[in-house]
Amino acid sequence: MKYIRNRVLRFIIIAVIIAAGIFFIANRYKERESTDITDFSAPSIPIMYMNYNGASINRMFGYKTETTTATERESLTLLLSDRMLTVQVNPCGREIDTLSYELTSVMDGSFVENGTVSNLQEDESGMLSSSFTITTPILMDQEYSLKFIMKTKGSDAGQKTGEEGSDENDDSEEASAKKDSDSQTYYYYTRVIQQTGTNLTDYLNYAGAFYTNCLDKDQQETIAGSIETNETNNSSTNFNDVNIESNIDMVTWGNLDPELYMGAVPQIKELNDETASIVMDYVITSVNKKDQTEYYHVKDYYRLHNNQGVMAMVDFERDVEQIFDPSLPVYTESGINLGVRSTSLEYVASDNDQYVAFVTNGELWLLDDADHGTVCRAFSFRSGSGIDERSINNSHDIKVCSVTDEGRVTFIVYGYMNSGDHEGETGVVIYTYTAEDNMLREQLFIPVEQNYEYMNYYLSSLTNVSDNGVIYMYTGETLQTIDLETGKAETALENMNTECFATSDTQNYAAWMNEMDPYHSSNITVFNVKTGEERTISAAEGEKIKIIGFYGEDLVYGYAADGDIITDGAGNTVFGMNRICIETMEGEMLKVYQKDGAYITRLLWTGDHLELELSTRSESGFTYYGSDHIVSNTGGEKNDISVVTEKDNRCSQQVILPFMKGSSSSSVVSKVSDYTINYKKKTVDMSIPALAENQYLVYYNGGLRRIDTMVNNGIHAADENGGIVLDGQQKYVYERGNWRQTITLEPETLPQELLDPVLDTEVIQSVLGSGYKVINYTGCSIESIRYQISRGYPVVAKYSEDRTVLLLGYDRWDNLWYYDVGLGEVKAIGDIDAAAIFGSMGNVFVSYIRTDVTSAEAEAALDAADSGEAAAYTETASSEENGDDASDTESDAEPDSEPGLASEP
Repeated sequence: MKYIRNRVLRFIIIAVIIAAGIFFIANRYKERESTDITDFSAPSIPIMYMNYNGASINRMFGYKTETTTATERESLTLLLSDRMLTVQVNPCGREIDTLSYELTSVMDGSFVENGTVSNLQEDESGMLSSSFTITTPILMDQEYSLKFIMKTKGSDAGQKTGEEGSDENDDSEEASAKKDSDSQTYYYYTRVIQQTGTNLTDYLNYAGAFYTNCLDKDQQETIAGSIETNETNNSSTNFNDVNIESNIDMVTWGNLDPELYMGAVPQIKELNDETASIVMDYVITSVNKKDQTEYYHVKDYYRLHNNQGVMAMVDFERDVEQIFDPSLPVYTESGINLGVRSTSLEYVASDNDQYVAFVTNGELWLLDDADHGTVCRAFSFRSGSGIDERSINNSHDIKVCSVTDEGRVTFIVYGYMNSGDHEGETGVVIYTYTAEDNMLREQLFIPVEQNYEYMNYYLSSLTNVSDNGVIYMYTGETLQTIDLETGKAETALENMNTECFATSDTQNYAAWMNEMDPYHSSNITVFNVKTGEERTISAAEGEKIKIIGFYGEDLVYGYAADGDIITDGAGNTVFGMNRICIETMEGEMLKVYQKDGAYITRLLWTGDHLELELSTRSESGFTYYGSDHIVSNTGGEKNDISVVTEKDNRCSQQVILPFMKGSSSSSVVSKVSDYTINYKKKTVDMSIPALAENQYLVYYNGGLRRIDTMVNNGIHAADENGGIVLDGQQKYVYERGNWRQTITLEPETLPQELLDPVLDTEVIQSVLGSGYKVINYTGCSIESIRYQISRGYPVVAKYSEDRTVLLLGYDRWDNLWYYDVGLGEVKAIGDIDAAAIFGSMGNVFVSYIRTDVTSAEAEAALDAADSGEAAAYTETASSEENGDDASDTESDAEPDSEPGLASEP
């Protein structure tokens, strides 16, 4: 009887287990069926280009919503005297219904004209093209925003890539064709400028010939004269960081033996009479020892100078990133070989060291070290293994927030979305990927109106998710929080000052000065993004505290006595620190730097060094006496692993991501995430503040590099890197090298109060009135000040402790001309002596620009001019801008193109 009861009991237990298993499987199946499962489809939006003399330039990707044009500086298109433009469209399998355009002023956003681009003609390659004319006269040498509005018809046909060498599979094409099958509206952007005397063809030919000749070793002699080899340059051993100082062998790709796979479409960034900045974006291939093809995405930046028809390259930078392909022999004894790329790698490891998520070439990969070295492409805008110009558009970034011991990755994608549900939109998407079921799930989408460059400048400082599911995003003026579960958005901090905020390398920690004053704050809040914990560091009475930044994960800050914070009449403030502290986020003091009688008046980050400028204190202020530095022995690694580099005869330097547990596998198993699941996804509205009037944007090497509230900092950066500076209204404040050879302003044409100048910005502003903006150029070089004088604006300069002069001009013999109020005449001083004299005073310079010229006034000036003579507009507009009458009579200067100018004294 007992035996029967045991058999029955055993049967019941087995039945319960089977029933539970069936219930579990059914529910998992039901859960999967109940979610919105879809492929991450291939891109489908058509691509546009401008055409200049038969060459495709300025590729434009389509947006589903209109973006803010104030920061849209992807490309600049030259408008010739007939104001005719030619556009090209790669329809990518879509049928174009209508194409129209709208021209607005970059100056104030005012409307200029709109119209229709009709009669699109198709060529043998399937490319559409048409020409149209801007009928409204526009100002010479002034930038305008050109927006195209494209409407497409419903598409039932298969997706066409239209790209040479693309191998998109049929499944991807079919999925892409189904996506967006209804009629859609897309927006495309470029800037236009009308100039005379600019030969864009020469610039394009030079850049085009250079990058293709670099692929041919037989052309070494042809390009050797264009570079300025410096044998001590470290980039000579790394393809990823080749520049104008690299040796000829590295510029021509060493032993890589590359072939061009996808040609460059030149992107014109800046353009004037003498200089042009161009970006060439292309793909090359190379064959390894096993006869396998490798792909490399390359971006070349060129800054070219045209001196009376003689072309020269004044700057060149090359960025290379090998497209990671696990089917290649990427496994090494050291770890996963990521190939040729930067050593700056976004990666996060799990606590148990089994998983590591890393970002390369705009894709997220997850390495499972325990599962025989399995690597999965968890996120990518590429469909299948195909490569086309949309899939390599890296106008987005990926931030890995966390990786759990179970292989769950939380990450953020922000910028322009190349494909998927949000194709053509700009914004922020929060995703999770789980290794257990190999699924990618969208959690939240935040649409943003600004373009990627502007968005990235702020979001790259802090975009992270806490352990309890709260997103923290720094937008420049605010610190925003969003609850992933509820979608509730809140502002944690507002009215922020970028100089008063800093984050650690991992973005797991943040710190800010509570008073949001870079020179007069008494408290610093230290915040743990992951846990939400915070603490306060306070200055003693009679002192102020200042954030310097982070050494890895450790906070660096300094103290200054109230009496050692000095502001001069020009508005320059020196924060004379008596000590600098480095401490962990838990409050453990690691180092205190302090020297008797010495004040730290300036700091500069250089890699793992903090360079210190030391000064002594007197009644008149601070006097520089020497320098020192602090070497980082703290901060640690962002993970328990760190990337290493290995030399290779063919590929030069390669980047290796080590295995954490020492995998015993002899090869890497690869896979791709199965689905994109819109699982309980939410959309939250959030805005990044528009540009403020007191902000200055610094562009160089083909992109936005920094945003400053102090123009002198921006000009210094642009001067060192051959860039430009714009103010909040998109007006040029500085262009490296774009100034006349010689010019001197007539004192009689200037406000008489400026002839006896006072170095006080408030006094100068009151003299000029509300139509002008006073700008502090302190710290800028003598050479960079030439740009301001060349535009017709004098510069107030500190000559000695008790003497101020007005700089009026310069000549081709390296003399600087200034007005001597005591003698009542213009005098000259050599550049070398001027640099020594003004440099000893700290290069204190103050000038101004006019701000009250609107598009309406410019239009009135145009109406008054002869509408048939475009060249007449330059003189009228320039006179309107500066309000003066004199002219430059130098034979090599442009006659009557600037007011208030005279010949050399």
